[in-house]
Amino acid sequence: MFSGTGLYKDQPRNIIYSVVAQDQVKKIVQETRAVDPEAFINVLKTEQVWGNFYRPPHD
Repeated sequence: MFSGTGLYKDQPRNIIYSVVAQDQVKKIVQETRAVDPEAFINVLKTEQVWGNFYRPPHD
């Protein structure tokens, strides 16, 4: 999570950046909109990723 300032209204904003699998996008967008209908959501297709970013879920 990042703290930032919105350029349109110059108001403080929290920014959440997350990399998720394609099959998770629809659910995450729906749940985000349920919590904040005014949320700005930008979905980008990742072509390549390097590094040890995956951690198995904790059951």
